[in-house]
Amino acid sequence: MTCNLIQYEIRYRPILDFKDSLKKVLSKYVKFFDKINIKDEGVTKEQIELRSTEESYAVFASWQSLVLRVDGEPQLLQNRQSTPVDTFFKIFKDITSLESFGGVINHLCFQLQVELNEGDSRANSKTFMDRFFSQNLRNESEDATKLLFSIEQIKSEEGTYKFIESSVYDNVEYISEKGLQIMDAEYLQALNSKTGIATEVRLFERQHDIKFETFKNLLTNSSRTINAVAK
Repeated sequence: MTCNLIQYEIRYRPILDFKDSLKKVLSKYVKFFDKINIKDEGVTKEQIELRSTEESYAVFASWQSLVLRVDGEPQLLQNRQSTPVDTFFKIFKDITSLESFGGVINHLCFQLQVELNEGDSRANSKTFMDRFFSQNLRNESEDATKLLFSIEQIKSEEGTYKFIESSVYDNVEYISEKGLQIMDAEYLQALNSKTGIATEVRLFERQHDIKFETFKNLLTNSSRTINAVAK
């Protein structure tokens, strides 16, 4: 089984009247969600979460960012009419219409894929080493307590950043350490009971004009990178 946890974030210039204007924007969308959570209410960094348990997605809104979190196949988000994408971009459009909206600064995509199997940690460590390490490095890593590799690419002139990490997945605490909550019930059960190999990709772009197409391109690049690493 393969579990995909995806997060897409649009960052914009701070909306100083967030507590009033943004709540009015979000109020008409509350009916589409079954859970609402307000964090740090009444202060500048206040964040509002709207979550759909049935469709395993959530939208987080704050004074300087709008975030879409989805548990599921990335292909589902390639459809502009899918519920999570459609709702997210409707909210974003309403935010950009606010008089106090000052413009987009950048956007980023975080995708975590966990390939689960019936093996134990030792078996997955061997699979990981066979996939990524040379024979000499495998010999040196035989008794290692933690295995991972990471790649970081920064292109300051282009305003882009890429981070790739792959490691052995041992338990659900790995997900928590990434700052994520599992929303899909089937994912939660599987990630609690099995081990495997996890691959993480973070892509960042300086971007001032966000449309569905720019989101789709970033997600496509993220999925393409994960598929290349996970082969």
